[in-house]
Amino acid sequence: MISKATLKFVHSLKQKKFRLQNKAFVAEGNKLVPELLNSRIRLRSIFATEEGLREYRALLPQSGAEIVSVSKSEMQRLSFLKSPRDLLAVCEIPEESNALPESGRWSFYLDDIRDPGNLGTIVRTADWFGITRIFCSADTAELYNPKVVQASMGSIARVGLVRTPFGEIPDTVPRYAAMMKGMPFSDLGKCPPGLIVIGNEGRGISADIAAQCRAFTIPGRGGAESLNAAVAAGIVMAFLQNPC
Repeated sequence: MISKATLKFVHSLKQKKFRLQNKAFVAEGNKLVPELLNSRIRLRSIFATEEGLREYRALLPQSGAEIVSVSKSEMQRLSFLKSPRDLLAVCEIPEESNALPESGRWSFYLDDIRDPGNLGTIVRTADWFGITRIFCSADTAELYNPKVVQASMGSIARVGLVRTPFGEIPDTVPRYAAMMKGMPFSDLGKCPPGLIVIGNEGRGISADIAAQCRAFTIPGRGGAESLNAAVAAGIVMAFLQNPC
């Protein structure tokens, strides 16, 4: 039986203040938690129902985490989800990286991406296409927000996330910005690899960052005003995989 103190602690991690204070976040799900077991992210505690303990009995002891057996009703009380799964983990937030874009490889910079679901989807898509580093502005959604973690589906453990001011990216790194007007999208494949900037869902890329980048545009034929940030990032990643 879980204690009131444990329940209170897990629920406190819904809030950014307590996640940062405790350097911890919550991950849930029968796919997500096992994804994190053999990753760079350390799991402190794993709460598992009887079914979860039975299905993952070979994996869970290897995690080094405290394993806590809970009933279905206790999992419902712990969970942040409308439909709780059989596994919930309290994970340690990794130390912040000060990595820079890798020479000769593409990476992305997210300028003021506020929607946690968009951020998590971009991380997951980057993992699919082999993008290993994503840089984020100060106003981009918190990296270990529960919605970011869930949307990333474990990719948050494999893609390096770095929060840094754009001005700290070395001038030697080529910079490109996805904007409404710019060079043809197809020309991007002829450019030296560098940093792709994706802007805010509603306002686009800030003027000071745009001024430092070479603009390109994703062509469209319909009447939509703009693309969703995660969709735009995915289109660019797919194109860079096989430019034509």
